[in-house]
Amino acid sequence: MVPTTPLTGFDLESTLTSLKCTQSKNPSQFLTPHFGVLSDARRIVDNNVQTLIEWKHVIESLIAVGRLVDKATDMMTRRVSEFAGPPASTVPERIRAHVRLNMLRIRRYLKRNTKLLE
Repeated sequence: MVPTTPLTGFDLESTLTSLKCTQSKNPSQFLTPHFGVLSDARRIVDNNVQTLIEWKHVIESLIAVGRLVDKATDMMTRRVSEFAGPPASTVPERIRAHVRLNMLRIRRYLKRNTKLLE
């Protein structure tokens, strides 16, 4: 399963707050329209929190050393492929585009909310 794309108006703190609120309810399952019943809801939320924080740190570190779009897309595509299963070399271009969009949206968030990119 490929991670979802952050919304255009992505806000990391609000997203993490929402996920922590969901954790506090201690759900056992999620009923989703696309994937049906997903068991182990706690693990799913924990993975989402971990992934968001990881993406933030990776993008911040790449920005700090002057590398961003292509390098971050390659790095995050490898991480997505490790999570989803297929080797990075076989990841379709549409998935790479999806990863790039995720990275750019998180970058936009960081640019609006930190002095790192100034």
